[in-house]
Amino acid sequence: MRKEHYAMKKVLRASSFLVVGTSILTMFGCANYEVNTGRGKIPGHYIRYEMQESDRAVEAARQAGKDKTCPAEFKAAEAARNNAYDVFRACNTEEGAALAKKATAMANALCPSVAANLSGSATGGPANGLCNSPSVAGIRFETNKSRLKAKYHKMLDEVGKFMKEHPNSKGTIEGHTDSRGSKKGNLKLSQARAESVRNYIIKKFGIDADRLSAKGFGSSKPVTTNKKASGRAKNRRIEAVFICE
Repeated sequence: MRKEHYAMKKVLRASSFLVVGTSILTMFGCANYEVNTGRGKIPGHYIRYEMQESDRAVEAARQAGKDKTCPAEFKAAEAARNNAYDVFRACNTEEGAALAKKATAMANALCPSVAANLSGSATGGPANGLCNSPSVAGIRFETNKSRLKAKYHKMLDEVGKFMKEHPNSKGTIEGHTDSRGSKKGNLKLSQARAESVRNYIIKKFGIDADRLSAKGFGSSKPVTTNKKASGRAKNRRIEAVFICE
């Protein structure tokens, strides 16, 4: 009798551990889930958080008018979100969630302002943001090319407007490369890229050529190591340096 009683206690104890363990697993298993709003016609009461986060990001961009200010980029983010739902709906849960996360990043990065693309160390209004502090412009060129792409015009228009509004400001557009290639070739390429940016601003806004110069430094002024691809990407840059009197 005692043996049976002891055996029963062991069974009950094991069952208790099983229930607690299952509860813990369930709790952690739902950590990345939230209540399903039904937007993507996905069945079930819960859905992965990443999916509806992409909905919120796209809708926030729409409410901010970014579907009109940068329609092509907005449509791309929206399409990425829809594709994520298609993949998720096909029972590829992790892949769909990963794609939704990328769509969210795309939506959040839409139509960046000049403040985001010209990241100086100063704070305050537009004048403080560009004056007396080197600002890195988020401009990318094709390999060994210096032609300025049209998608960067809007950002540089802000620089042109700044110079028009501050007639005493003077600046230098600096071009920098990574360490790949010859020093002579990099110097020439960085100069050509800096001049491409300078010429666009001068011609579009009628800025006096004496107020804005261009200088290429090649690979002589890296901001980080050239040993890694991520470092080389940071070293390939255009900087705007302004002095405001």
